[in-house]
Amino acid sequence: MIKVQNLAKVLDVRPKPDFLKEIRDMKKCRAKVEKVSDMTPRERVMYEEHVAAYETSYGDCEVWGPIIAKMLNSKYKQTRIVGRECFEELFPKQIYVAGAFMNLGKHNYIVKTGSKTYFHETKVSFRRENIPVFIKPRKNINVVERNADVFKLWMKDTPEIVAKVYDLDFANSKCGQIIKSVGQQEDIREFML
Repeated sequence: MIKVQNLAKVLDVRPKPDFLKEIRDMKKCRAKVEKVSDMTPRERVMYEEHVAAYETSYGDCEVWGPIIAKMLNSKYKQTRIVGRECFEELFPKQIYVAGAFMNLGKHNYIVKTGSKTYFHETKVSFRRENIPVFIKPRKNINVVERNADVFKLWMKDTPEIVAKVYDLDFANSKCGQIIKSVGQQEDIREFML
């Protein structure tokens, strides 16, 4: 789970305001100030308060609501934020977000914050859209040449080598103990080869 204001900061695609220009326009610092290091201590405090006010504005549901809704609507057609009925009553720092696909039907849940308790109910209807397909990209597979391999000095299997190995394996097998006839042993050997 993540705090709703932190999620909104990450998802916000709006261009960040020029805080220095805004401070100059509000006449809270000198017009000739070009960077933060040129500010007096009093001007720097005003600047930092202005930046802090912008950062805390993400806690307002009027700010984070459209940011999160825009992200959800860009990925899915029919999305809902469950439990948003009581957002105004909750302190914004107490709101956490977790993504979930909910089962069909009616869902009841209780949210307790301090001494207040909120009862929420939501109904999830049938999903009419397809879930977007995500195919994990595969890494390029490295094909190693035989010459670059540690086994390059080993002999490659040829039909003659395979026949020789089979003859040795068949000679060491217990086939002779099971089948007494030499003719039948040769027939089985030829059949398996």
